[in-house]
Amino acid sequence: MLKWVKTTRDLKTDGKNGVGMRNDNGSRLVDFCDYNNLVITGTCFPHKEIHKLTWRSPDGQILNQIDHIIVSRQHRSSVMDTRVMRNADISSNHYPLPISEQS
Repeated sequence: MLKWVKTTRDLKTDGKNGVGMRNDNGSRLVDFCDYNNLVITGTCFPHKEIHKLTWRSPDGQILNQIDHIIVSRQHRSSVMDTRVMRNADISSNHYPLPISEQS
């Protein structure tokens, strides 16, 4: 699988644990987050790839990381984890993406 080469600016915004190749929409999201001091939390935590993939194609052959939780960089330390909940039965091709946060 192709991997995106991240710059220092990207690491402040989207961490080093993303999946796959970034497209134009992904680049726009990173630019938006960087400009507004936001962090994409799903890319900040090391998990097996299967626990990062948020979408599955109708035929089940393609999985991708397209759903994201974004928080202020100021509140990043409050987020303890972001991980896909694969066992949820919600009749969707998107998997829920809950976060764990400090109280």
